[in-house]
Amino acid sequence: MASNPALAFEVAEAFPTAKQLVRRGTNGADDALLEAIDPADAARRFSRVVIGSGDGAFIDRARELRLTIG
Repeated sequence: MASNPALAFEVAEAFPTAKQLVRRGTNGADDALLEAIDPADAARRFSRVVIGSGDGAFIDRARELRLTIG
């Protein structure tokens, strides 16, 4: 999970077992998640990845994951 600092407490309460990333800026949360995603590692660990985003920031990474995971 990623958020801006203003929402960090609420995110931690709502998702207590999730890894939490915090980043400032207009696209800070998106940028933090994009940096944290390693397609090769994801392919080793998961058979499916779900991305919930409406602004298109994850399109390239989703393509990488699709090719890596299959």
